[in-house]
Amino acid sequence: MMSPRPTPGLLVIAGPIAPGDGAGLAARLGAVLDADEAGGVVICDVREVPADGAALDALARLALAAHRRGRAVRLRGASPELLGLIAFAGLERPLGVAGPGDGLGVEVRGEAEEGKEPGGVEERVDRGDAPV
Repeated sequence: MMSPRPTPGLLVIAGPIAPGDGAGLAARLGAVLDADEAGGVVICDVREVPADGAALDALARLALAAHRRGRAVRLRGASPELLGLIAFAGLERPLGVAGPGDGLGVEVRGEAEEGKEPGGVEERVDRGDAPV
């Protein structure tokens, strides 16, 4: 039985990603890139991929492989947990899930921490203190 032809511009990743799955995913991405003559963005459907370190590593490597061929990836169907992990790792832009204003439909929320403005250092020395 022949393996199905890859859909141009679409890579569907089904189920959890094991630490050793990187080479197979890279080969599948290569086939998708070769089949897509238009040279556009590759959509990675990750709706069945759980949020864990192996998935994050594999997705980052896919983005790098696509970038090396002058292409980009965008994730479709990512869970909120996976999106949170991607944001925590700082991989929003390489994986096409950047924040507000980027037109990708994902908003990373949060507020800046409030506190005192840094000021000068005030030291008081007691003459009875032993030198350090």
